[in-house]
Amino acid sequence: MKSTVLQYLQGSPYYPCTLLVSPEVALLEGAATALAQDAAWPLVSVGEALADELLTEPPARWPRAAQRAIRQFVTGVRNPVVLYRIDIMFEPQLRLDPLVTFRETSRAIPLVVAWPGHYDGSILTYATPEHAHYRTWRDPQVGILPLHP
Repeated sequence: MKSTVLQYLQGSPYYPCTLLVSPEVALLEGAATALAQDAAWPLVSVGEALADELLTEPPARWPRAAQRAIRQFVTGVRNPVVLYRIDIMFEPQLRLDPLVTFRETSRAIPLVVAWPGHYDGSILTYATPEHAHYRTWRDPQVGILPLHP
């Protein structure tokens, strides 16, 4: 999988960001963990890292604290970073567009993101329509690698 992901990262000069996409969270976590171990790339649980950061901030500062924390994940890193457990990024209180945040961060260091959702060739979704944080994006402008069981 490492060589495929590297092709995706190198094929997108403006946003070196690749999403591993599947509605199956266990499959995503397994793939992200295996990729990080195989490639010796850092693996970051966004949920855990952001939760720690947000605990020290008042809610009014959460949007800025979240963006700062995402940038800190990649500070000083030379290899791509694998991000997983991204659900916290969709919390309305953070007022973030997670895809834009990942795209912009990838300009500093390539990112591989385990993305729970679907991609049909033009529309990227997060979660399912029944989920409270369901979102869609047309033309996500990143590499997308659908994972199948």
